[in-house]
Order: sequence, then structure tokens, then C-alpha cells
Amino acid sequence: MTDSFKSTCIRCGKQRIVIKTWTEMVGLSSVTYSDTACPDVECQKVVERDLKNKFDKLNKIKENSQ
Repeated sequence: MTDSFKSTCIRCGKQRIVIKTWTEMVGLSSVTYSDTACPDVECQKVVERDLKNKFDKLNKIKENSQ
């Protein structure tokens, strides 16, 4: 991850920390991914819960539309 990339928590605004970085080949390109998390463990749990609820709601809408 480059030093110029900064990610802030969507809930509390603190700078997120890198948990894991990996590289994969996509076609002929090498893509580097980074998994980040809020340094506040309780805040991260709330963010993950909210994102899961939004994802579940979206999947339910997709299922109902088919």
C-alpha cells in the first residue's frame, strides 16, 4: 500500500489500519488489495453489522425481484 493512500472510518472518522494486503492477477494485470479496519474495535463491530444488514437487505430485494 502506498503512503499517499489514506482510508478513514465511515462511522467515527479515525484513520483505518491495514489488516491484510495481497496481490492477485486479474487478466494480465497485477492488482494489490488491502483489507482495513477501524482501530476502535467496538466501532468496527458496528460498521460490520451495519454493512451486513445493508448487504442482506440488498440480497433480499434481488431475490424478490426474480
